[in-house]
Amino acid sequence: MRILILLLFCSLSAKAQYIINPYVFGTTSGFTPDTASFNMSLTAISVSGWNNLYGDPEDDTLSIVDATTGIGISTRAPSRWIGLSGAAASQTGGETTANPSFIWPSNLVLTYHFSNDIAVADGEEQYEVTGLDALGWYTVQIMGSRDNSAVSQASRNCDYIIKHNGTRIVSSPFNVKQNTANLYEITNIQATSDGKIWIGGKGSNNVTSSVYAYFGGIRIIQQEAEL
Repeated sequence: MRILILLLFCSLSAKAQYIINPYVFGTTSGFTPDTASFNMSLTAISVSGWNNLYGDPEDDTLSIVDATTGIGISTRAPSRWIGLSGAAASQTGGETTANPSFIWPSNLVLTYHFSNDIAVADGEEQYEVTGLDALGWYTVQIMGSRDNSAVSQASRNCDYIIKHNGTRIVSSPFNVKQNTANLYEITNIQATSDGKIWIGGKGSNNVTSSVYAYFGGIRIIQQEAEL
């Protein structure tokens, strides 16, 4: 298991929390990976090349399947989401100003699902991914963003969680405040025998009232084998 990194330029106000790897999946052997990209929002939004999982996960179980790959993602029981003011999704809360650039489309960065969790128990992860190859290997990328003007604290950190084939990984804190250029990425995620993994997150700030996990986009990339 390893997290691969590539340095991204960042402004003085937003230091890189995670760095993205330049690995080109399988091109040396002619392997073309299945890639499924999902963006999260409160109401429907069109982002070219992305599957929009929209709605309030605190109210309903939401799901969508990528038509090309058959990979799907769904929110789990509404009880696993803790919203704010009656909602666990936002259409306008992400950063609007490039810092220093948008690694994913700017209208994707603007929207997200979120949960006011300080702890997420094993088995309580907020998303389920299906349609993966049995025991296949994948890379997972996650992006979260929060508008700088809406956050009084110096940072807005969350820990991302990946559960796969008997293993559970919790990231170190990822700062979403003013983030437009950084992703959390992890390789060598192995699907279960029925082609599933689970993704979650929890807040990791010390200020309890500001402990949120943010999910603006999730991308699943097939690997040819374990890296």
